[in-house]
Amino acid sequence: MRAVGLFSLLGDTLDVSTAEEPAASRMDRTTRQVLRVSGIGFDRVVATEVRQHFTRHLPTVHLRLFGAGTELALADQQRLVEQAKRGMLPGFMIDAAQQNQLTHLLIATRGKGEVAASVVGGTIGRTTLEGVGFHIDTMYELKATTTKEHHHGALIPHALVELTLFDVEQAVVLRSELAQRQWVVAPRTERKGDGAWGLLTQEEKVRALHRAVERAVGEALPRLLPPG
Repeated sequence: MRAVGLFSLLGDTLDVSTAEEPAASRMDRTTRQVLRVSGIGFDRVVATEVRQHFTRHLPTVHLRLFGAGTELALADQQRLVEQAKRGMLPGFMIDAAQQNQLTHLLIATRGKGEVAASVVGGTIGRTTLEGVGFHIDTMYELKATTTKEHHHGALIPHALVELTLFDVEQAVVLRSELAQRQWVVAPRTERKGDGAWGLLTQEEKVRALHRAVERAVGEALPRLLPPG
């Protein structure tokens, strides 16, 4: 591995899903919103983590940073990864690889996975998470272990990032990792009347999502790119 191009395609949107209290039927009652927050910086967080990993563990490998030029929806990102597994890349990646003599591509896209946020005594969650954002579950009554405060509803920041390492010369995916991080926000007395969504301020929400992306990617990189 001589020259790697990082394509981080997370973009500036976040997924907000809400699981309502169950009805008599067994149908999934999860609603979803996709919110665009210009300049939220998820791709910058990925780039920082990757750059630090290369500096510490792969200092002889040349790293270049790229984007898609336009934001891709989750379905388009999933399609891109599936095509890469069959040896096919979109034109903008092929052009970048040829023009910069890249031997490998590291592609970061939004992933999908189940809610499994840890609480005392196990995990909670009843649906599928997508990409970076927040999950709200109104079924749970939470109690903080330190203050003993009760709060109706759980707020779960999450990041699910699919990391794909592609060998340009052989046109094959060498390794892939679903990097993920999620946790339950602890109840807070001063935010008790605001519902689960109000447990964090807007600034705290951004910091929580940056931390989720940072930790998810940072923990997955050593498995995807072992120190050379």
